[in-house]
Amino acid sequence: EAYAVTGYHDGLIADSPEGTRLAAGRRNFEDANASPAVVGRIEWSPNRHAALGVSGYHGAYNVYRADGLDVDERRDVAVGVLDFDAPSGPIHWSGEYAVVQVDVPPTLPGLFAERQAGAHLVGAWRFGRRWIASMPGSSFTLATRVEAVDFDRDLAGDSMRALALGLNFRPVPETAIKLGYERGETRDRFNNLATFARIRLGLASYF
Repeated sequence: EAYAVTGYHDGLIADSPEGTRLAAGRRNFEDANASPAVVGRIEWSPNRHAALGVSGYHGAYNVYRADGLDVDERRDVAVGVLDFDAPSGPIHWSGEYAVVQVDVPPTLPGLFAERQAGAHLVGAWRFGRRWIASMPGSSFTLATRVEAVDFDRDLAGDSMRALALGLNFRPVPETAIKLGYERGETRDRFNNLATFARIRLGLASYF
């Protein structure tokens, strides 16, 4: 698969006081720099239950040309991702590892990250199919998720890691009631530690 997309805008730096954050530059509906980015993915699937994929993204995020004239040096974002999805006995595993490279303006290195990385691993066990006689398509899923994000690979801080446990009930395959508990820690750019814990209750339905 390959696509041309509008890509990120300079909000990933300009609108992000915490440092480089791709999410802050994602609403680039009109393609501010009129320069499409490219995103692609290659997947190998030995069977319908397992898959291994490699994907990537590359494109400029700043306005470097206006009315046919160069007004700034072009600065790019590049992302590489490796992901997998596979069963092992009764447990279904999925995970992802991503690396990010951002061309930061020469006056901003040290304040904004040029290199980032993140990963997560999820193990899910589905059980209790047809335990409820009146809901023959129902089931339960017990899942655990470990995740970590390094928002600046050149600093000791500016990172997050967490462990989450969850129980889902699906009355039908397309709908899930989710209860989860998450505990983790964050570090700011000065490596100050903060911990958190939260409980989530959610409802998701698909069609």
